Amino acid sequence: MRFINVKKWMWLLLVVPAMAMAQQSTSIDAGKRAAIKDLLNAIDADKLVQAIGEGAQEQSKQMVPAILEQALVQNKSLTEAQKRAAVPTLQKDSIPKLVDQAGKVFTSDNFKNDAIQAQYEAYAKYYTTDEIKDLTKFYKSPTGQKYIKVQDQVGQDVVGGLMRKYMPQAIQATRTLAEKDVAAVKPAK
Repeated sequence: MRFINVKKWMWLLLVVPAMAMAQQSTSIDAGKRAAIKDLLNAIDADKLVQAIGEGAQEQSKQMVPAILEQALVQNKSLTEAQKRAAVPTLQKDSIPKLVDQAGKVFTSDNFKNDAIQAQYEAYAKYYTTDEIKDLTKFYKSPTGQKYIKVQDQVGQDVVGGLMRKYMPQAIQATRTLAEKDVAAVKPAK
């Protein structure tokens, strides 16, 4: 079982809404902007933005088959028979090409700049300058540095333990319901 990079997804959940807020940019006073800059350096925000972009790009790649299927289904110039006949070629030729190109926007300078700006906006909105300085002090401390280094492992331990405990139960419950549905099917006469 492949674990989700917890830090990446936590930041994705925090930054994507914040990026929308950045569109409504408010001015941040110079002292607060400097404090946020210091905090972003302490938490290595550039690496976090890169991780967010990589996670979003990977999600984009995983969506390629569904996007291609939707484009094929919605195509009005091909008959249903032509669409069915095109599937093997599209799977062989188009999917690899589309996967290679998917989510490139998440590696662009515009995305990176917007992600950093979104963090400035979010921190400015929710924290005072003194609170930002306190956070920076924490993240620069040995404990803060350790937190940054091990938070993924802590998250993986928590999620992994819960999944090992509850996933078999979830699968069994679904299997029981599926078996009831299958048993209820009346054979065609």
